Amino acid sequence: MNSFNQSTLWLAESPLVPYIEAYKKYFIQESYSSKTIKSYFHCIAHFAHWVTQSNLDILHINEATIEEFINGHLLECTCTNSYLSVRIMHAALIHLIRILNDNGITTSSCRKVTPTDEELQAYDNYMNHVKGLAQKTRRQYLRITERLLSEKFSETPVIISAIKPEDVRQFINRQKKRYSTSGNFSVLITALRGYFRYRTTCGDQVNHLIGVANYPANWQLSSLPKALNNEEVECLLETLDNNRASDRKTKAIVHCALDLGLL
Repeated sequence: MNSFNQSTLWLAESPLVPYIEAYKKYFIQESYSSKTIKSYFHCIAHFAHWVTQSNLDILHINEATIEEFINGHLLECTCTNSYLSVRIMHAALIHLIRILNDNGITTSSCRKVTPTDEELQAYDNYMNHVKGLAQKTRRQYLRITERLLSEKFSETPVIISAIKPEDVRQFINRQKKRYSTSGNFSVLITALRGYFRYRTTCGDQVNHLIGVANYPANWQLSSLPKALNNEEVECLLETLDNNRASDRKTKAIVHCALDLGLL
């Protein structure tokens, strides 16, 4: 059975089936893409199957129920082979609670899905399906990107043209204290550059932002001399003053490097 038929069956057998049309209508009215709606449909079907198997009352579905499903069931799930990120699953279920509230089925409060949440979900989809990045890597990049977007936009729409180079510089300076080494700090830069490159696929002009996100200098080899002095050159050549073929070859390479000013 393919994933679509499986999802349809799960929903048909669940107490959530009367509200699926309202769920679809909600996303169509909000101008969500068909791909996003399909992903959310699979999320709700999986959740509905779990609700049915657990004999839960939909009157009491709330954010705690969602957390139990995501942090409990999904970690050991064997009922489906399809994979959707935790972020997509969480967003889909938050929308479900809102729709159930609107229809008077539940009265639980839920955290509002912000434009930043939606932007991060789209970015996660890109990293997963286009770049093929591992879940751990995506989670790390999303945390960094979320901090950048939340600082700039809070709960307002994400408008990339509103991000200025100085915003990125200040963000990087504030984040430096989180990283103990230049190697760890490079993760921050990689995440930012990755996100900005993603935005180029959306048609945004962000080269000026990518240019600001520079990798830190690595001074681990700074103690090495930039060039050999005359005595050191003489000692090097003396060690190669043999008639063996390998030494003659090495000596020729060393002389070539000296003539070119590479030593």
